[in-house]
Amino acid sequence: MLYLFIGLLFVSGERGHLIGPERFSRFGPDQGLGAISASCVRMGPNGWLWVGTTSGLFRFDGVRFQALPQGPIQSTSVTRLCFDSEGTLWFGTLAGLGRLDKTGQLLLTQPAELVANTGDWSITQIVVENDELWVGTESGLFRGPRNGSSPMTAVSDLQGTPIQAICPLNRTLWVASGTQLSALRHKKTVSIACPEPISALVAKNGSLVCGSTTGNLFQF
Repeated sequence: MLYLFIGLLFVSGERGHLIGPERFSRFGPDQGLGAISASCVRMGPNGWLWVGTTSGLFRFDGVRFQALPQGPIQSTSVTRLCFDSEGTLWFGTLAGLGRLDKTGQLLLTQPAELVANTGDWSITQIVVENDELWVGTESGLFRGPRNGSSPMTAVSDLQGTPIQAICPLNRTLWVASGTQLSALRHKKTVSIACPEPISALVAKNGSLVCGSTTGNLFQF
């Protein structure tokens, strides 16, 4: 089942207002969503809603969900979705990467052509920044050209480290791994220790906001 809602909490200044149950809509098999669990949701540039689930990738046109073909990727579990500046959708699975253009045409289904020798196909994060593709996995951070002209390479300073979150800000790529927060810029990495494990990173008004696994927020 998938629940779509405007927000659990609308923040205005320092006040928050709970959204009533009348703002929720539930979608399931009757609307074409044949999945038990949804793991990620993204709105595309053409207005379609894309949903990654444990049963594959679905596209929602406002009325019904349509399942996209899996192809040769050896996992139906979609873990991450990311749109680049050209409207291409990148999606991560437990077995590698997939890519679709803005019309929904499947362009790439062979993860080995794009991510070679990473040691772990389980994708936890995807970011496309300045024509460069960054992929976080359970075994580290990898980078490579967006067009897939060459295999991705591991960021040596983060090799063997599970990646929880990635966020570009002010020409710097911020990467969270446990209690370690790393800043990558000009091929140099600077890491700082956080008081709690970081699970989410968001750029807000020129600052970096970090969400911890215990529900606390930190700002840099």
